Amino acid sequence: MSKKKILYISNGDESQHSLKKSMESEFEVILVDNGLKGLTWVDQGNTPDTILCDVYVPGTHGFHILKIVRNTIQTRDVPFIMLSKTNSPEDRKRAVKEGANDFFVFPYDPEKIILRAKTLIALAEKKASPEQEPDFVSYKMPLAKRIFDILVSSLAILFLSPILFLLAILIKLESRGPVFYKSKRAGSGYEIFTLYKFRTMFINADEKLAELMHLNVYAHKEVPVVVSQDAREISDDDSALLYDDGGKIAETTYLQERHSSDNTFFKLAHDPRITPLGRFLRKTSLDEIPQLFNVLKGEMSLVGNRPLPLYEAEKLTTDNWSERFLAPAGLTGLWQVTKRGKMEMSEQERIDLDNQYAKNCTFWGDIKIILKTFPAVLHHEDV
Repeated sequence: MSKKKILYISNGDESQHSLKKSMESEFEVILVDNGLKGLTWVDQGNTPDTILCDVYVPGTHGFHILKIVRNTIQTRDVPFIMLSKTNSPEDRKRAVKEGANDFFVFPYDPEKIILRAKTLIALAEKKASPEQEPDFVSYKMPLAKRIFDILVSSLAILFLSPILFLLAILIKLESRGPVFYKSKRAGSGYEIFTLYKFRTMFINADEKLAELMHLNVYAHKEVPVVVSQDAREISDDDSALLYDDGGKIAETTYLQERHSSDNTFFKLAHDPRITPLGRFLRKTSLDEIPQLFNVLKGEMSLVGNRPLPLYEAEKLTTDNWSERFLAPAGLTGLWQVTKRGKMEMSEQERIDLDNQYAKNCTFWGDIKIILKTFPAVLHHEDV
């Protein structure tokens, strides 16, 4: 099998050869020292699998090259990774706006760039050839399951409406910021939808990240750890946003640290950024109530595999890991009732449980999971 091709448009400095040499074990690297040569290579009928481009290149600018690439039919869907000698928030934001897939700052770690390129290529291939992955795009929820979801979610929303109203008032009174946050998630078949939750963190939560890098409950070694889900999505500072996907996901610090971790899932233990009310909502899972509207809309089911943030879903593209996406996205699921609160749970255990549900889900099995969910929710878990 031939190697995937990376077009590396470099500024010609000494770091280019070291990076090229490291990537050659995995890719065929076409190295050019200015933008004109790179665009000429494409014009000659060549299509790279990924483009790696310095922000500043001789004779032009990396953003100019990016604009041309995105406006050319031949290359508009090709993953584009930008490299920069400076960690400029303005450059990061502009990279997202103009269609870059990622942004790395010097000194470059070849292993992380290689991993990111592989992931982006895999996702691009899935998008380009959906007929090769019919199970991921054609999941059909059983009629009995869908009817059950509609009936239960409708009755639950009606019954819980006074609680929803009360919690909204309390959240608004406790701290400034929105009552709800909206999060882009990948559900069944990698379909992206907007998930709703009650806000449980202070809106300046991302300012405390530097002191919390050791708290990832899925980490097996000391690595920089990212902000948990609420803080990414409710922060007012989106200057380093790299994931737009039709909605706003603030990941300023996350994107600076994400490649330093080998872990797929991230959750912070004893997170001091959670509001007092938010801690209660999380312990009782009341922050999840708004997802009943996702269930009613058909974007989720009462039982399934938890829908993942987009940056986590991107990592689960191998045949083994992607099996979890053959099940519906769920409000509760198998791993929540068997492993919830167990700090020793590894990410592989969680993936295995998700895959197990996807292979063996049944209507009566869902009923059992729902009945087990209530005692699981009462389990003390400060994460």
